[in-house]
Amino acid sequence: MDINCPVCKQKNINNFRIVSSIYSDRFYRLGTCPDCGHIFLLDPPDKDNLERVYKEIYNYQAHLAIEKEKRWRFRRLKQVLGKLVPLDTEILDIGCGYGDNLKVLKACGYLDLSGIEVNCLAVDSCRDDGINVFKGEFNQWLISGGSKAKNKPACVILSHVLEHVGDLDDFFKGINIFLGRQGRLILLMPNTASTTVRLFGRYWGWWQPPVHLHHFSKASVAELLKAKGFKVDRLFTRGADSLFLLSTILSIFRISPSRRIVSALERIIIRINSAIFRYWLFAGNEELIVFASKI
Repeated sequence: MDINCPVCKQKNINNFRIVSSIYSDRFYRLGTCPDCGHIFLLDPPDKDNLERVYKEIYNYQAHLAIEKEKRWRFRRLKQVLGKLVPLDTEILDIGCGYGDNLKVLKACGYLDLSGIEVNCLAVDSCRDDGINVFKGEFNQWLISGGSKAKNKPACVILSHVLEHVGDLDDFFKGINIFLGRQGRLILLMPNTASTTVRLFGRYWGWWQPPVHLHHFSKASVAELLKAKGFKVDRLFTRGADSLFLLSTILSIFRISPSRRIVSALERIIIRINSAIFRYWLFAGNEELIVFASKI
């Protein structure tokens, strides 16, 4: 099959796997690049079907239910942030959700903060909290003039965003427009080399096709960043959040949500799960953390 790897452009993709998803009642095919190890969705949905999944099924409210856990997890990066990202840095959080990362950064003393988010409720919540958030996609933000450079350091946060991006080449063109010749990236993403991938196989909770189009390892994300003009400053792993556990359980039992509204009972279950398992899961290696800077 003549398919190019989205990261290293290798054409001989011949290692395939079938995975389950909580966002669909079907199985999906993933390909693995023999050179860089990048894993990606072979049959992504068209734009209309993907938009339908995000509008009707993709669950933003589940993330809101664990907002305390999300802020707790991002605070664990405070020491690395302090060493690599000066306080006067202009920080843009793409796919900022309900602004949990930005709230942590503000508490740490960072002042020039903004976000980009597509979900209306999340945007309204951020704005109610005084966070500057653009409603729309990154390319729309660029077109609107958001890419106007400031004479100061800049940093982009992509927290569980890169796996959703369809065209990595086009996306990084925009990133480089914003950052210019200098700047930093902070990436958080699922780690396909984690122990639980081998344990749960096709039912691993962070496969999540068709919304997750890419699946990175240390090798493949380093290869991507090098190709896009970045060098890796820090790269390490840590455990998953508590939603990963629920996603894995739902995937094993082939339970797919038919709506994106979380009931009061479901919210209680999600929060209890978070309170019990956040510390246990944190000891794993399901999440990749990358701090990178322009070469």
